[in-house]
Amino acid sequence: MKGSSFKKESDLKSNLPVHKRKLFTQLRISAHALNIETGRYKGLQADRRVCNQCPGNLMENEEHFMLDCSEYDNHRKILFDSLSSYNLDLLSKAERFIFLMSYSLTMAIP
Repeated sequence: MKGSSFKKESDLKSNLPVHKRKLFTQLRISAHALNIETGRYKGLQADRRVCNQCPGNLMENEEHFMLDCSEYDNHRKILFDSLSSYNLDLLSKAERFIFLMSYSLTMAIP
């Protein structure tokens, strides 16, 4: 292709430990064990792929895992505290999710 180039992805340049980069990559490419994916293999309708970690029967997808699941509130607080300079409170929920899933912006996560 004319004008295309190959370069190392920014997540490979980060200072995150390899195991955390692998986990984050799995989340980004839907190669994880959240019910939104595992339910697909079991033939469950999307509305039945609920979170087993928290009450409420909410769909367990990437956004729920990253922003809503009560099981991960403590981890989420640590994450958001480390990103406080980005003023995530000013973003909508959808924008916060996009921000978190955009690895190049989250390279500062300890």
